[in-house]
Amino acid sequence: MAWAALAIFPVLWMAAMTVKPEALMFARPPAWSFTPTLAHLRYVVAEGFAWSLVRSLTVAALSTLLIVVIGTPAAYAFARFPIRRRDDLLLADAGGIVSQPHTALHDPRRTDAG
Repeated sequence: MAWAALAIFPVLWMAAMTVKPEALMFARPPAWSFTPTLAHLRYVVAEGFAWSLVRSLTVAALSTLLIVVIGTPAAYAFARFPIRRRDDLLLADAGGIVSQPHTALHDPRRTDAG
């Protein structure tokens, strides 16, 4: 149960930041009680968030479709046919997957690529 609370805390923190007034957003120590505001939501909608979301979802859908189209025959070939150095290739593929830096949340104050 403690692991679940620890895992969900950053999500709840970011959700609270969306309704926190700007003056309290980066206050140190953090302000735990505040009057919620929808000013940030109004700003995001006014700046064209809907089109950015549509473009992002389109790119995500197309890249997923491309990976499925390429990956399905490759997975079938690995499973069905004898391939020389098959274990080495599968290990290289798995190693490439787990070595990629994945993040659940992106800090907008961070400007570096990594």
